[in-house]
Amino acid sequence: MLPYRGYYQQTGVLKQQIALSETRRKRLWQQIVRAKIAQQEQVLAQWQGDEHIRQALRLLQQQVQSGDPHNIEAQAARLYWQTLMGTAFRRDQQEPGINACLNYGYAVVRAATARAAISVGLTPALGIHHCNESNAFALIDDLMEPYRPAVDHVVRAVVGDIGETADLMVTPAVKKRLVAVLLHDCAGPDGITPLMTAVRILASSLVAALGERNASLKP
Repeated sequence: MLPYRGYYQQTGVLKQQIALSETRRKRLWQQIVRAKIAQQEQVLAQWQGDEHIRQALRLLQQQVQSGDPHNIEAQAARLYWQTLMGTAFRRDQQEPGINACLNYGYAVVRAATARAAISVGLTPALGIHHCNESNAFALIDDLMEPYRPAVDHVVRAVVGDIGETADLMVTPAVKKRLVAVLLHDCAGPDGITPLMTAVRILASSLVAALGERNASLKP
């Protein structure tokens, strides 16, 4: 159950979300994409990924502009996935194996992010970048982006333990490891914190950014 109850700031935060300018949205999305690419680079570092690829990701991170008009996020993703999971891997939500494990892990992070956002008075349907009217959790899909690589890291570890991706299934044991991603250490502006704390810090920083033009997110 999501703690969607009366929050004393909720009405004010809702008004600020609605009033958020397109320019400000693009700036916030820039920060989120940069944070995501930085985390992808860190995951590759943990798996002794090719230094040239890691350097390319660092360069791409710096090239992300307001609103990411050149879709640097996708360019970084191609390099990242090929290095982390192999050149044959393709991210496809409908596929089994690695993709099914990623789906489960992302759902865990999405739920934690939703709880964090609602707890500080944010309305999940009002996204920064994701704007699909049928998506009641558009904002959550925005905010969770920097934490997807934590799930990727766990799934890569599961793949390494099993050895054969064809045998990879979302078993109870795998689910247990993926749920534990919420305890994964995340490096952020406030130091090292568990992922479940990091998403709360990010949600709170968004509320602050809504009311203060020069405030930055803390992913």
